[in-house]
Amino acid sequence: MQNTYKHLKALARAVVLIWAGALCAMATASEVVSFDYVDAQGHTAQVEAEVDAPEQTKGAPAVVLLHHAGGWRMGTTRQYAEALTAQGYVTIAPRMFDLRQMRNSLDHLGQAFGALRYAVDEMGVDPQRVSVLGLSYGSWLAIYASTEWAKQRYNEGRFGFVKAAPLYPVCWTLLASMQGRLPPKLSNPLLPGDLFELWSAKQVRFFVAGQDDYDDNDASTCEQFVSALPESVDRHMFSYKVYPKATHAWDQSRNQDWYERIACKGKGCKVYARSDRAVTQQGIEDLLAFLSE
Repeated sequence: MQNTYKHLKALARAVVLIWAGALCAMATASEVVSFDYVDAQGHTAQVEAEVDAPEQTKGAPAVVLLHHAGGWRMGTTRQYAEALTAQGYVTIAPRMFDLRQMRNSLDHLGQAFGALRYAVDEMGVDPQRVSVLGLSYGSWLAIYASTEWAKQRYNEGRFGFVKAAPLYPVCWTLLASMQGRLPPKLSNPLLPGDLFELWSAKQVRFFVAGQDDYDDNDASTCEQFVSALPESVDRHMFSYKVYPKATHAWDQSRNQDWYERIACKGKGCKVYARSDRAVTQQGIEDLLAFLSE
C-alpha cells in the first residue's frame, strides 16, 4: 500500500510538472527577434522583441505592444498578443526593460518605432494599418508615438501609427505638462514644448480605470487633457472608454498595493491595483472593436 501511495504521489507530481510546462509553453512568444532602434541621443542600438503572427503577414494589420513599468517578464502583454493574433493581427512587443529599470522615455519611444519599421520592412504588414497599445507607463509612450514629432524623429516621416490605445493611462501628467505645471522631476527636457500640437495618428482611444489612484479617481482627467490641447487639434480623433469600477493595472494577474509619489495627481498616495478578469476580457473586446472601426 505504501509503495502504491508513493507511486501515485510521484505520478501526480509528474502530471503537475507536465501541466506547468504546458502552461509555460503557452505563455511563450512564438518568436523572439532583434532589430535596430534610435535611442534618445540619436544613436543606433538593438532591442529584442516578442513577435506573434498569423500564417500570412504580408498586408496584414499589426499592433505594437508596450508593457508597463513592471517590465516585460511579467507577461501582461501576452493576453493581448494572443487575442490579436487570433484575429489576424501581427503583434510585436519590445522587451523595453525589466523590473522597473526604465531608461529615458525617448529610448523606449525609439524602440516602439523600431518595432513599427520591423513590422513593415521585414514582415510586410500594411503600413496604413499599424497601431500601438500601451499599458500604464507604456500608455505615455503610445501617446507620444501618436505625434507628428515622433513620426518625423524616429521614422523620417515615412509612416507612423494609425491608431493608439493607451490603457489605464496617467493623464494628469499629460494635462500638467500642457499647463506648464509638471514637476521638474517628471519632465523630460528632450521632449519638445510643442509635442502635442501636431498628431500623426488618426484615432486615439483612452481606456480609463474609473478608480485609478494615479489620477485621484477622476475618470475625466484624460478628457481634460484633450480639452487643453491647442484649438488647431481635431478633438474628434480622441475618444474614451471608461470602466467605472476598475483600478489601475486591472489586467494583471494579482492584487497589489504600493505607495507612489506621483499618484493622486502628484500629491502622493497609495495605489490600489486589483485584478479583474471580467474587465480585462471586456477591455480586449473593446480594443478589438476599436481597431476594426
